Amino acid sequence: MDPFWRALARTGPVVALGIVLVFGASALLTRLVGFPLAVQVPLGIRVAGFLVMASGVVLLGWLFRHRSYRDIVISTDVTLLRVVGRAPAMAPAGPLIVSGPHSVVRHPMYTGIIVAVLGLGVAMGAVWVMLASLGFLAWYRLLVIPLEDRDLVRTYGDAYREYMRETPALVPLPRWRRAKR
Repeated sequence: MDPFWRALARTGPVVALGIVLVFGASALLTRLVGFPLAVQVPLGIRVAGFLVMASGVVLLGWLFRHRSYRDIVISTDVTLLRVVGRAPAMAPAGPLIVSGPHSVVRHPMYTGIIVAVLGLGVAMGAVWVMLASLGFLAWYRLLVIPLEDRDLVRTYGDAYREYMRETPALVPLPRWRRAKR
């Protein structure tokens, strides 16, 4: 079977289940701590939330223009298998990509997802959706990114270490701020 279809068949249901679990746990947690699921949000804040959501979607669109859907699906599959300890460290799949959205943040897909979900929550006034964005942030920042960065250092060595020094993981910083880190 073609690696793309194998990856999609394995990863698609896991990603869908993960999304349902994050949103479901967020709604449940919101109720358990006594917060309302939704709050009234002034129109200006809703519009700002929509713009934040749109910026996340634009970042994802830029990523999908810069990298093929096929490469992203296979990469996601390898990452998920690595998270659960069922795949060896990544083998070099080609040159290190540091252009396009990867010139702004090392993990543009994760940034785009977090920003889009957060913006959606604000635009809807949905506390549980805003909380879900924190769930995605925790998942990516505490588990996935450290694993990927370790694998990429093993794969690309000093080139990736330099890229890590120069490019933030999730939050794009102005160039003058990066030098001070």
